Amino acid sequence: MDPGHGGKDPGGGINKYWKEKDMVLDISLYQYNRFKDLGVPIAITRTTDKYLDSGTRSAIVRNSGAKDCISNHINSGGGQGAEMIHSIFNDGKMAQAIADGLKEAGQNVRRVFTRKSGSGDYYYMHRETGNVSTTIVEYGFADNKTDTDRIRKHWKKYAESVVRSYCEYRGHKYSAPGKPLPGLVIDGRLGKNTTIAWQKAMGTPADGIISGQYRNSSTKPILSVDFGPEYTGSILIKAWQRKIGAKPDGFIGPETIRKSQKYLGTPVDGEIWNPSAMVKELQRRLNKGTLV
Repeated sequence: MDPGHGGKDPGGGINKYWKEKDMVLDISLYQYNRFKDLGVPIAITRTTDKYLDSGTRSAIVRNSGAKDCISNHINSGGGQGAEMIHSIFNDGKMAQAIADGLKEAGQNVRRVFTRKSGSGDYYYMHRETGNVSTTIVEYGFADNKTDTDRIRKHWKKYAESVVRSYCEYRGHKYSAPGKPLPGLVIDGRLGKNTTIAWQKAMGTPADGIISGQYRNSSTKPILSVDFGPEYTGSILIKAWQRKIGAKPDGFIGPETIRKSQKYLGTPVDGEIWNPSAMVKELQRRLNKGTLV
């Protein structure tokens, strides 16, 4: 998996709802975890908002030992619909399989194509990734209202369609995702099991730890928190903050708690207690599979 862009490179597929680098990271992490769940060998070029120059990114893919690479992007420039781009030296069958899956999932497919530069490929992810067959997937146009609305509402459905299409194309066993870790005890305490279920629901790495946090009154009651020494914030919390409209810095504080409480429909006081009404509602929704 390759989430395009990252760090100081936000990508061009930007609107008031997302930056390309963030949306494709959400999509890629979801797919990364789904492939792991399905037992498909998988690696990923980045799991955080990290800048990779073209040489570093292509080298990671080229040296991975993988057969295939899916490089995720969001388009811009006045079009509408998803696009799949494959190498001029590739038969395009994987790209077409992904396109067919996206169409079945409800997204308009604009085209499947290649692009030349002289006698070779135009895109470095085709030119410089060696024997790895790379398909660039553009899920839609960030400057098109229809695509924006569809991606906001259905990005996880589109991401899943790519997982299914790839498995069917390569002959891997595929089964639809189930509810994330059902059967949580509704105890209002944010521990490891609840955090794993939350991470799976948000499509982020599922290790049961809310990492990189500062020690303060907001984080002290959380049983699954990891304090420093590198205060980088949590991928889970960043994804959640984008969902609820909080500043996506990855840190749990009063603003994020208040917006979480408002989103979940519980009393709003900006604090987490043990037990917490907000965490109880989070656990209920995780058990029902209705969090996002």
